Amino acid sequence: MKMAVQKTKVYTVLNDIPKGFVLNNGIVAELAGIPSYVRIVARLMSQSDIPLNNHRVVNSVGRTAPGWDDQRKMLESESVGFKPNGNVDLKRYLWRPI
Repeated sequence: MKMAVQKTKVYTVLNDIPKGFVLNNGIVAELAGIPSYVRIVARLMSQSDIPLNNHRVVNSVGRTAPGWDDQRKMLESESVGFKPNGNVDLKRYLWRPI
């Protein structure tokens, strides 16, 4: 699959994540139809020059990106809750598109 097609699909998924919910890179890759390309999802997010909902993507256990202190603030401003260990409460805030 060409990179431009992957990019478009990934960006579409990222922009579809509703306010107050999160996904992880693996789920973004699955929803974009490229489940074997989890690392490409992360790379596309980091290289984007357009606004995306990157702050709504956490790792598989709900941890925010290291070194991005504002990510938690952004999620909290959307009413995303965190567990005492600092991870997003994925049972409650993981987006499950129909």
